[in-house]
Amino acid sequence: MNEENKELSAELKLKLLQVERDADKTTVPRVKILKSALAGAIFLAVLPFFGLMRFSIWQILIFSLIFGLAGGILFAFAAICRNNRK
Repeated sequence: MNEENKELSAELKLKLLQVERDADKTTVPRVKILKSALAGAIFLAVLPFFGLMRFSIWQILIFSLIFGLAGGILFAFAAICRNNRK
C-alpha cells in the first residue's frame, strides 16, 4: 500500500466487520467445550468400575483415570469438530 492510501474504504471496513461477525458465530464457546470434556471424562471413567469383581481396586482406579482423561480429550475434540461442521 502507498503511504497516501492509509485510510480504508467504506466497502473494505464493511467487509471486515462482516468477517468479524462471522468469526464470532463460528467460534466454539469455552463453556461448551468444558462441559463436553467433563461429560466425556465422567462417562468413560465409570466404565472400569464394571470390572470390580475381576480386578483389584488400584487397577480400576488407574484405568478409571486413563479412561477419564481419554474421554475428556475425545469429547472436547468432538465438541470442537461438531461446531466447525456448521
